Amino acid sequence: MKRYIIRSVKYLLALCVLYVTIVYLSCKTSSYPISFTEYLSLLLSTTKGHILVAATILLSAFYPYFGYVKREVEASLNSDSEQIIRAFSSYGFCLVEQSDKHMVFRATGLDRLTMLFEDEISVTPKNGGVLISGLRRKAVKIAIRLEGYMYHKNLSNE
Repeated sequence: MKRYIIRSVKYLLALCVLYVTIVYLSCKTSSYPISFTEYLSLLLSTTKGHILVAATILLSAFYPYFGYVKREVEASLNSDSEQIIRAFSSYGFCLVEQSDKHMVFRATGLDRLTMLFEDEISVTPKNGGVLISGLRRKAVKIAIRLEGYMYHKNLSNE
């Protein structure tokens, strides 16, 4: 539950920074002789501004629920580790921890910031396959790439 709240707060802060940046740029490029703080308070004092605030809070409250995913892929953690590492490295992730029970990957470079430092994706064995758990926008792409690698590996073995 603690992790859920931290992810919600991080996403709320990111949305607020994005909104303030857009308003600032809009204020600077407009021809109205009004300051940034006046422009921002004017936008937030309307009914549409109140709706925007409520929608932002609701979106960030539910973001951890729909923003993170677990995908199962038919692969072996031990015998297919090369394909797993290749699938992750193709999306800019590097292996930071490995054991017989799991593998943990983290993003590199600017991707860590764009994922709000919630870039950890874990791979654990499950039901004859592996379970990939992490941020939806990256974990799903990696799982699809890994499925492709496993498909080609199985074709070459036949």
